Amino acid sequence: MKFIALLLVTLSLITTAHGASKPFNCSVDSFIFTSINASSQTDSYELDIAAKTSKTGKMDLHSTNINAIGYNILDNYIWGYDRNNDKVVKIDADYNVISYEIADLPKYKFHLGDVSPDGILYLSSQWKTTDIIYRVDLKQNPPKKLSNLKLIGSVSA
Repeated sequence: MKFIALLLVTLSLITTAHGASKPFNCSVDSFIFTSINASSQTDSYELDIAAKTSKTGKMDLHSTNINAIGYNILDNYIWGYDRNNDKVVKIDADYNVISYEIADLPKYKFHLGDVSPDGILYLSSQWKTTDIIYRVDLKQNPPKKLSNLKLIGSVSA
């Protein structure tokens, strides 16, 4: 079974340089991050929805598996979770990956994630018997864990 982290995002903000990394520019591109299994390296693809074309972003993007990704409109980077090294990662427009150790964030092999409009990375995992969503504030440098959210009730299909 393929583990696919799909991020369909239209980058809509004009960006400025931030440190040594290069943020994404305003475009109509969307991005797919995928790997063969949970322990294999991540590949990326760029999709131009308007032109109905695609191209390879970068194969073997990182030395490990990146999942639980989302686009942060505040800094114009893609953020996710390095499942093999248990770190939050920031991906720039050149597909460079910067890793962050987040204090007090459990090592759950997160595969569900997204970034809110206010710059909070939300992480969860269906493989843990937990009803908690973990939050990381990406506005802080370095990013810091916030209080957890507890799920109320359940969702059925």
